[in-house]
Amino acid sequence: MATQKDTTLALINTNIVNKPAKISPADHRAVSLAIVDCIDNRFIIAGTQALVRTAAYDQIFTIIFNTVDTINYNVVFSISSSTVAWQNAANYITIKDKGTASFNVLMRAVDGNAPANITFEYALFRTSEPS
Repeated sequence: MATQKDTTLALINTNIVNKPAKISPADHRAVSLAIVDCIDNRFIIAGTQALVRTAAYDQIFTIIFNTVDTINYNVVFSISSSTVAWQNAANYITIKDKGTASFNVLMRAVDGNAPANITFEYALFRTSEPS
């Protein structure tokens, strides 16, 4: 059985790659919508959480969100620091203990300095297509 990714790639090949001449607006739109649908089917939830690093080195934060139907997801995230001193903004981050309503962020300060005020923005995407 073909996956949505396979179907989308076939549509790209048919409507764009294998076209010898000009691509019609209808072909372009069909491919664009298929790509958006493919992304939408993988997207689960997104959020933002303020984290305040108070420990000099390792600290664990729990990110809590509305319950989702899977633990098979990837966490895509960005961080920004509102800390004035740049040396307090360098962190290593690991995502651990993914659950249906939370995951943990292990943060290690590179230089051992604390505190740091960090904005953690995240989005969860399924690792496979939903059934």
